[in-house]
Amino acid sequence: MSEAQYNKLISTINADTIYVGFSGGADSTALLAMLLASSEEQQFLVKAVHFQHNLRGNASKNDALWCSNFCRKRGLDYTEIDLDVKGEQQSGEG
Repeated sequence: MSEAQYNKLISTINADTIYVGFSGGADSTALLAMLLASSEEQQFLVKAVHFQHNLRGNASKNDALWCSNFCRKRGLDYTEIDLDVKGEQQSGEG
């Protein structure tokens, strides 16, 4: 996406707050950073939401900690939602 396309797209946002699903991967980190960079000019708040699925043990915990630290260092609102995916799994679900 070109900068002009991005600016056109971002100018269509009509919201006070944008919640960004934040896994800590490259895509969600880039999206979060881009929205944060545009938030003041476009007058919206950016809030990061991390869903802790608890499926990969310490790797999942480390991802959540990285996301939390990333947001804290930038003064971003961060919410972590702890899920019990395995405990809620129904018979036959993958």
